[in-house]
Amino acid sequence: PPSDCDANATPFCVSRETGGVGDEVCVSVTAQNFDGIASMQFTMTYDNDIVHFERLIFPEDNPLGLSETGNFGIPSSSAGVIAFLWSDPEATNITLPDDTELFQVCFDARAEGKSVIGFSDVPTAREVGDNEFNPLPFEPGTGCVEVSDACAAPAVSGEVLNVACAGEDSGAISLTVQGGNNNFSFDWDNGINRDTPNPTGLPAGEYTVTVSFADGSCAATSEMTFMVEEAGDPLEAEAVVT
Repeated sequence: PPSDCDANATPFCVSRETGGVGDEVCVSVTAQNFDGIASMQFTMTYDNDIVHFERLIFPEDNPLGLSETGNFGIPSSSAGVIAFLWSDPEATNITLPDDTELFQVCFDARAEGKSVIGFSDVPTAREVGDNEFNPLPFEPGTGCVEVSDACAAPAVSGEVLNVACAGEDSGAISLTVQGGNNNFSFDWDNGINRDTPNPTGLPAGEYTVTVSFADGSCAATSEMTFMVEEAGDPLEAEAVVT
């Protein structure tokens, strides 16, 4: 099963996913202790203030033979619930290996926060049964979608390679940048006229870089300063966010 799934969950688990505002984020529903089941129904819930339903994805083998029109009820994109109803057409008790994907639910991430993917009885009650109408446990592993602020300042760290000998231009700086949309620009001072995260051939001195990204109406920057010295081992530096 997924690493974040309770091994005792039954009959399935919902994955835990992350994304940024504006991303499509899909949670996967996978079998877990799916043993001798002929019918299943439930209502999946989510926080509509954080995510909006976009679409369903079914695996190529589609072990339960699911379809959006045949097994799912989606009252509206803003309702925050998805109803599910399935029974095996041959009234056969179905057993699936753990981690078998049943379907994916994809959401549009609308706002920063955490939406738990849970279950309720409205409008469709939670029921699981075999082909003799005996009730079976329904204790699924709940999932979530955690949405971060896509406009947050990028996280920047860096390493300095000092000048080996006095008077040489052999210093270097290497940046690591996380966050944003990966479309970064690098504005250095002190004579570095290059849009690069890894300037080389530097004399000793102080260097400040502004790391920026923009995506439509979203933009953010981080600034950090390095000291390239004339000798010594590589030094690490952390960003000063402005």
